[in-house]
Amino acid sequence: MRRVVDRIVDLGGRRPLAVLATALAVMVLSWACASRLELRPDFMELLPRDSPGFRAFERQLDRVGGRATVLVLAESPDRSANQRFLTRLADLLEADPDGIHHVERGTGDARRFFDANRWLYATVDDLEEIDRTLDRQIALRSGLVVDLDPTPRDASLGLDARRATWEAEARKHDAFPSGWFADDPGTTIGLRVVSTSTGMADAQGDRLLARVKALSVCAAPTSFHPDMVVGFAGDLPRAAAEKQSLLESAALATGVALALIFAGIAWFYRSPWAIPIVAVPPLLGAGCAFAFAKLAYGYVNA
Repeated sequence: MRRVVDRIVDLGGRRPLAVLATALAVMVLSWACASRLELRPDFMELLPRDSPGFRAFERQLDRVGGRATVLVLAESPDRSANQRFLTRLADLLEADPDGIHHVERGTGDARRFFDANRWLYATVDDLEEIDRTLDRQIALRSGLVVDLDPTPRDASLGLDARRATWEAEARKHDAFPSGWFADDPGTTIGLRVVSTSTGMADAQGDRLLARVKALSVCAAPTSFHPDMVVGFAGDLPRAAAEKQSLLESAALATGVALALIFAGIAWFYRSPWAIPIVAVPPLLGAGCAFAFAKLAYGYVNA
C-alpha cells in the first residue's frame, strides 16, 4: 500500500491531477446532496417493524397522535399584556392547525369539563351519602315523614354542604386558579400547544416548533409590552436541543479524528499530497453512500 501511494505521489503530469479533480468534484456534489439528509434520533427507528407490539403502537399514534407539547412562555411585568399576547398567538396557531392536535390557553376547558361531569369523580362513599340525604329530603318534602327539625329546609335538598366541600377540595388541587398557566403575580404565563408528533426529534415536530417560533415573532410581543420576553419549553424544544447537541458532538469528534488522521498520513508519507490521495476515496465513498440514502430514503437514523 505504501509503495502504491509513494508511486502516485511521485507521478507528475496532468492525468493524476485530472483524476483527482474529477474525484473531488464528485465528492463535493455527493456531500452537497448528503447535507440535506434528515437525521432521525427517534428510538422508534431502531424497533422491529414486524413486531405486533410496534404495529399496535403505530396504530395508536395514527388515532390519537404523539401528543408532544410546546410550551410558549410570555414574561413581562403586566399580566394583562401577557394574556393578550398569548391569546393572539393562540388565534394564529388555531388558524393553521397543521400538525397541532389542540391548543390549551389555560385550565378553563378542563374546569368546565369537571363541572359538567363532576359525578364521574365522586367516590362510592360520597354517592352513598348523597343517596341517603336525597331519600331523607324527598321523604320529608313529600310528607311521608314528619320533620321535627325547626331549621328551615335547604332548597338544594341538603347538597349545599356537599357542594361546598367539593369546591374546597378542588381548590386544593387547582394550581392555576386564574384559569391561565401562570404564576401568582402573573408575570409569567404559558400557552400549551399539543402536537400530533411523537416528540422524538422527527421532521414534523421540527417544522411545528419552527412555525410556533415564527408565529411568536409575527405576534409582536413587544407591542403588548416593551419588556416582554418569550421562551419555549416542552417535548419538542427538548428533542430539538438534544438533536442539535448530538450533531455538534458528532461534528467535533469527527473533525478532531480527521485532523489527527490527516496529520499522521502526512507525517508517515513525508508529503502533504498523501492526504488527498488517501482521504479522497473514503470521503468519496461516504458521500456517495449518504447521497444515495438521501435520494432513496430521505433520512438516516442516529
